[in-house]
Amino acid sequence: MNLPAWLAGKAVGIGTVIAMMTLALIQDQSPPEQLGVTTSAATTLRTRGSAAGANGIAVLTASLDTI
Repeated sequence: MNLPAWLAGKAVGIGTVIAMMTLALIQDQSPPEQLGVTTSAATTLRTRGSAAGANGIAVLTASLDTI
């Protein structure tokens, strides 16, 4: 895949901004005494979602390779 560097940079930047904006929104909406719980829950769920997504892409890639 021959992807221009500027396009790859924009994709990485968009992903980072979306993740940080979501975390800021969650922290803004939670009560101060629950801030740690909501932050850790959001981070845990984001990590699990990333792992599941990476696993799904690996399975699809492996299945396409065997065709």
